[in-house]
Amino acid sequence: MIQEFKIEEADGIVLSETIKLQGEIYPKGYKLNANDIKEWKELGIDVISGMSLQEGDISSNLALEIIGTKLSGSNVSYILDEEGTLKFAALEDGIFRVEENRIAKFNKMSNIFVLNTISPYSNVKAGDIIGILEILPPFVSQSKIDEIKLNLSGNFALMTVMPEKQYKAALIYARFYTNKEENSYFTKQVKQLVKHLSRLNLEFSEEYEADYNSQAIGDAIQQAENQGNEVIFIISSIRTGGEADVIPQAMKSYVDEFICCQTAQINMSDMFVGEKRKSRVINLPYNYYREDCSLVDEMIIKSIINEKLIPTDYINKQNIILSKNYELDKNERLLLQNHGDEKTDSEEAKVAVVILAAGVSSRTKRNKLLITKENGEPLFMDSVKAAIASKAAPVFVITGHQHEEVEEYLENIDVNVIYNPNYRQGIKTSINLGLSLVPNICQGAILLPADMPNVTTKHINKMIEAFDAQEEKRVVVTNFKGVKRNPILWSRSLFEIADLVPENSGIRTVFAEHEDYMTLINAGSEKLILDVNYPSDIDILEKRKD
Repeated sequence: MIQEFKIEEADGIVLSETIKLQGEIYPKGYKLNANDIKEWKELGIDVISGMSLQEGDISSNLALEIIGTKLSGSNVSYILDEEGTLKFAALEDGIFRVEENRIAKFNKMSNIFVLNTISPYSNVKAGDIIGILEILPPFVSQSKIDEIKLNLSGNFALMTVMPEKQYKAALIYARFYTNKEENSYFTKQVKQLVKHLSRLNLEFSEEYEADYNSQAIGDAIQQAENQGNEVIFIISSIRTGGEADVIPQAMKSYVDEFICCQTAQINMSDMFVGEKRKSRVINLPYNYYREDCSLVDEMIIKSIINEKLIPTDYINKQNIILSKNYELDKNERLLLQNHGDEKTDSEEAKVAVVILAAGVSSRTKRNKLLITKENGEPLFMDSVKAAIASKAAPVFVITGHQHEEVEEYLENIDVNVIYNPNYRQGIKTSINLGLSLVPNICQGAILLPADMPNVTTKHINKMIEAFDAQEEKRVVVTNFKGVKRNPILWSRSLFEIADLVPENSGIRTVFAEHEDYMTLINAGSEKLILDVNYPSDIDILEKRKD
């Protein structure tokens, strides 16, 4: 901890910042000795800011490299510069991908690090700086770095560069007036779109026209998607008034997933996005060509290149954007190497975890997930910590009942927190929501009820190790004394029928039907499979605190 020291008590203290005295430079991290103290006292210095080293403290440079590796995804590297900051750079041409809410969460969780990046979804060239990481103290405890590493482990790496690819795109003109003025408006909208999305390799090959009604527009969307268009823009000469209006209704009638973005910008709020299989359908805001549309452009690009569309990703800006003055010099470029922690050539299966934390706890008469344990943390955090410390990534926490209280505990952990507005309709809605967001890079996902506080990282890893990613259908089930229990790992091809073992009755039909694809993992003890369902279970947990 950096604090003030009297100069006569500063022997062995490490400087928190570089000091220049009478031509001498004492760099940040320099340890003062008896001669320094004598000379500084003679110069009239009474106090100094610094820190006292403790056993297990590591240098700021080492801490930067450890966390830098954790933040670096595919096609991202870093170097440590002479100023003691870490510069992240692109290893190839592409689009810089980062989520602003995750940057904000990192800066909040770390308190000793500051991360700034260039604008998300910017075009970058190999060697371009995309982010800079600064550390405040000259030394930091290894335990603090380990804590930050753990909190970053519930997700994919924060920064990646996506290689450029071509997208086949189509335009749908929703006609209301059918006159010259309308044609002129369509032309202006398209010119602005092509100009602003030049960073994407969009191949506009087809155009469609539809009368301004949901049936006609829905038919045009279907026709464009059937022709293999990956991106479908709807351009309407009437501004859309909300989710119940014509175009959103047309989109909802056809897409698999509808996202109401409602951009937080005056005159530009009517942007809507949907996905149908691998196609993206985007309603272009009515005033797109008339306004500054940088925020909308970012959201459009995000909608196109992101593998999964998550409503919570469409939020207001929270990132401090780096200026374009930062560049690697010639020598720094030569030092770049791949530090990314995402090993795409790994043979081990890539598995996500969906933690189900949305239930109303009807049998316990109070929210069992918020019961505090010996360490002062709520019960559900045990399953979260077991998941993020495991080989699984990303981790999704599906919330519902008292979601604000639950989500408060997740503010400093880099996991995907998803609110399920339909949680009262049963746990199946949370399962379906969570699995729908698992990226395609993952071959499977573990369903983990949040009321199982004793599930361990070791057990989750054993499930992943037993999962054969080469098999199309595979289920890995926890087992204790011949009885199937949660958690369960489902292969992607079985997501539509994925379920949990019932808490109060025999095995469900779905497990019997897939017995041939099943691998059982021994829980080892009854303690591991404990789930908190009844008041007596709460009593057991609370007695452990006494």
